[in-house]
Amino acid sequence: MRIVGYTWRAENYRPEALIEALIADGTLAPGARSLTPEEALDQAAGVAGIDRYDERTFDSGDFPKVIHAGQITDDDSDWYQP
Repeated sequence: MRIVGYTWRAENYRPEALIEALIADGTLAPGARSLTPEEALDQAAGVAGIDRYDERTFDSGDFPKVIHAGQITDDDSDWYQP
């Protein structure tokens, strides 16, 4: 399934906006802008000791969780515009 966003700390983000939020938070360095969102998140997960591919092992308040295209509803129009 296609990834369209992430949920983190009770907010939903498009991939590029999430990277900027993680840079602002200090979780990612500004150099993460040169990576794909998936590459940047893989690096951040490795540093944090999180298995981001097993979302049952962490809370979205601690690390972003994936939002797939099939999960989008009309309620997501505030952050997601296809």
